[in-house]
Order: sequence, then structure tokens, then C-alpha cells
Amino acid sequence: MCCARYGRRPASWSWLTLRLAPMAARRAGPQVHTFYEAVGYMIQAQTDSAVQERLIVKFMELPNSAVRGHTARSGFEQAPARS
Repeated sequence: MCCARYGRRPASWSWLTLRLAPMAARRAGPQVHTFYEAVGYMIQAQTDSAVQERLIVKFMELPNSAVRGHTARSGFEQAPARS
């Protein structure tokens, strides 16, 4: 990944994906957009397309679940998930 602090290994994708929800939750308004954009660029830099796909699915779990929750509370029917 990006830069490592002196004497430390860079963060792995598994570490990052485990901490996405808490990191995003601490952001407000425009910061959320900037945060997701930055992670999107990091995923884009991944050269293995299978890993990219897995990361995108994992990365989008939080916003997708939020949208499903809002949709359920509003009473609208949601379309079935694509596979």
C-alpha cells in the first residue's frame, strides 16, 4: 500500500476493510465523499482484477446496507440484488 511508517509494515487490505466502517463513521458530510474517493483510488491501483472486485464488494457493503435500511424504513420495495 502507500507509505509505511519507519519500522512498520504498510497496512494490508484485510486490515483496511475491517476498519472501513469505523473510519467512515467518524467522517462527516463532504469528508465521507473524500474518504470513499481516496479508498476507490487505492482499489484502482490494485493490479489483480479479482482482488479489485473483492475489495469493491467489501468496500460498498457499508453504504449499500445504509441505503437498504433507509429504503426499508421508507416503505419502498427494493430491487433484488445483482450477482
